[in-house]
Amino acid sequence: MKIAAMTLAMFFAANVADAELDTETCQKLSEFAQNIMEARQTGVPLNKMISLVEKNEEPFRSMYRTLVIEAYKKPRYHTKSMQTGETTDYSNQVLLACLEAIE
Repeated sequence: MKIAAMTLAMFFAANVADAELDTETCQKLSEFAQNIMEARQTGVPLNKMISLVEKNEEPFRSMYRTLVIEAYKKPRYHTKSMQTGETTDYSNQVLLACLEAIE
């Protein structure tokens, strides 16, 4: 889990200027991360998620793509409580990494 957090933190830090991140944008990215993980936990295929994010413009396309890839590196759970926990953890992890990048 620490590697994924570091990956996200480095990614946000490298893209702060391009994306003009602020607290509101970080919250939106966190919500997007939550949606990605919910899709991951329900079995949506990775290629479908990548196709969806490729329709966005830069710099957010790269951010969304990274969020999808990081989410799909995490395990898929089969119990609702574990799925909810993983979704919440991932959303919080993204929010924290983003907020730290804009400090």
